[in-house]
Amino acid sequence: MIERLAICAMGTRFEMALSGASSPVLRAAGEAAFDEVLHLHRLWSAFDPGSLLTRVNRLAAGRGVAIDGETFAILALARELWEQTQGAFDPTMGGTMRALGHRSQGKRSPGKWAQGERDTAGSSREPTPSPGMAAVELDADLGTVRFLDPSIELDLGGLAKGVAIDRVGESLRESGVPCALVSGGTSSVLAIGTPPDSEGWPIALDADGKLPCAHLRDVSLGVSAGSGRVAKSIHGLRGHVIDPERGTPAPLDRWAAVVADSAAVADAWATALIATERSLELPPDFSVLVGGTDGDRSGAFRPAIIERRQDPRGVFRSRAISSP
Repeated sequence: MIERLAICAMGTRFEMALSGASSPVLRAAGEAAFDEVLHLHRLWSAFDPGSLLTRVNRLAAGRGVAIDGETFAILALARELWEQTQGAFDPTMGGTMRALGHRSQGKRSPGKWAQGERDTAGSSREPTPSPGMAAVELDADLGTVRFLDPSIELDLGGLAKGVAIDRVGESLRESGVPCALVSGGTSSVLAIGTPPDSEGWPIALDADGKLPCAHLRDVSLGVSAGSGRVAKSIHGLRGHVIDPERGTPAPLDRWAAVVADSAAVADAWATALIATERSLELPPDFSVLVGGTDGDRSGAFRPAIIERRQDPRGVFRSRAISSP
């Protein structure tokens, strides 16, 4: 028996499939885990005008803003990943995202972003390169964050969802759930254990079965694509993954899939791999596929966990890397 739960937060839909215990036990464990997601939404959602992140973006250019330990930790992780990816993963691109039309001007309920929506107030403004996390000052003694460049606007969309999924996984394990699949949107997946009589949770990397299928067990998968979310502007369709060096969207058909222990790390690296055309040195325990019409770079990496599956029935499908 599989218990399924879902919730909308952080501008996306989180889902989980749980197995290995009675339905009441699984449902209680799942609801407790999703409480963590709602808590993090109130801290980090760029779609919620009442979130702590929104307050930081409004005030941190003028002074240090007090933040809680969880927010300090995710910003420290963001800086670490920014350094590891040589700036390709850059969470300071919120202003550019807004300029490209990926933020509404008014209040938006969690999970209600519509692909192809147009931000008419921002669509005519040209994006600019980001100064990066070097311009974000974290004071561990005071517990504050301050922007050294007034143009900075933090957007944790490439990281917060993965952190939330990691937190869900921790909660489920503490509750004794032996078998679970947790997803955030169509781009982040955590597998705990395996379904009965299976080598792992089968995860399709595209909608039509042309790409390999990942079989996951006790690991996370992050996928990213230029076409994952697009906005209409006077310049045409623009994707949500931005090249920090140019301040322009990555090609819509470029995609990356990363398998790692952490959903947050997998998400950040998947974003980095399509945000830049530069070759990046990957951690030794990653499995990665990267592709697009501008060049398939998967041959440089190790897709050891990625396998082909002839029968796609029952496979959780990730639409995030489908071409438009």
